[in-house]
Amino acid sequence: LDGDGVPATRSVQIEEHGMRERTIDFALDKHPAGTLLHLDVASGKQRVKEVHQLAGTPFDLVGALFFIRFQRLDLGDRFDFVFFDGPQFYKAEARVLGREDITWAGGAARAIRLDVVATRLGWVRPPGPVPERKHAVLLLSDDSDHVPYRVEGDTDVGTCTLELQAYQPGRGPVPAPTPASRPAAPLKAAAPDASIRPEGAAALTLRAPPAPLALPSVARE
Repeated sequence: LDGDGVPATRSVQIEEHGMRERTIDFALDKHPAGTLLHLDVASGKQRVKEVHQLAGTPFDLVGALFFIRFQRLDLGDRFDFVFFDGPQFYKAEARVLGREDITWAGGAARAIRLDVVATRLGWVRPPGPVPERKHAVLLLSDDSDHVPYRVEGDTDVGTCTLELQAYQPGRGPVPAPTPASRPAAPLKAAAPDASIRPEGAAALTLRAPPAPLALPSVARE
């Protein structure tokens, strides 16, 4: 995973069992024009290696949700991105439809409605017939956090619906260190404290020596 902002998966290994036995490895490398996808698919005695160029950074499903939440999300806004679900890659177009009042497990709220249409990029064919396009609807909180209240989307076998049950705001980003918060320079050793003594020892008080006496001046003839 990248640690420089939006979460971005860089390598994935997948083993499929059931209708088809195969192993899929892919790696995503940064490229001046976007991202290079290195694909390695092994099925039985057959093995296929391919390289594809993608615009931008592909996201896994969690990274795609964060990417959407990072957007401005004003009425009519549109933006594109590429994501993957297992070995399947999709090019998605998201559109902000508007704002509405909803009720979720935490009560009433104002939400932003987004429509997402995803078209499959056919590099790895899944077993059995699957739709070339998938559709999703998201309801996000109408504030800067864009908390996902509800996500409903197509899968290969039907529809998946996720509804938020509880939410606790995070602490927010860690502030950058300021001069006042940086560690202070090491302190120099302090002079011995006369009030500190070993246990059981008598107290010792140090007194400053008396100031020298001022002698009267004598006039000389």
